[in-house]
Amino acid sequence: MKKKPKDFYIVIGDDTSKERALTLCRIKKKDALVFHTPQLTLTSLYDSLIKTILITAYHHDIRRVTLVQDVHLEKRMDDPFFHWLQQQGIKKETIQLLNYVHQSEGITVDEWLKSGNSLLETVLILQKHPLLPKTISFQGFLMGNNLTPLSS
Repeated sequence: MKKKPKDFYIVIGDDTSKERALTLCRIKKKDALVFHTPQLTLTSLYDSLIKTILITAYHHDIRRVTLVQDVHLEKRMDDPFFHWLQQQGIKKETIQLLNYVHQSEGITVDEWLKSGNSLLETVLILQKHPLLPKTISFQGFLMGNNLTPLSS
């Protein structure tokens, strides 16, 4: 029996974002697969997001991946976050050492924790990824009171 193609939604934002995205996109839970994450950063072509999309596409005949990001999601990994890490026992020297060790990768731990790809950058990376089948389309929306499509 041939599988019915499904859409795959990746919702980026806080705990309330998933339900808002389902409502704004008029998604019936039975008709789509939904993955929720508080923040999304692609750090390599072999990132876990790429693997998630590939495996999901294989098992569910995915034809479209829609990324929906809460417009209020800001880069929350700022100085208070580093202060919290230190309260949890992570020494500043540890982060400095990791920055030194990973400088050849072109991104420091500070940058990795503080930033993420813009939604548009993420969609473009996915569209051009050599392992993702061209039969899958990728689109992105910013979610506030309405959905705003990204334009490239």
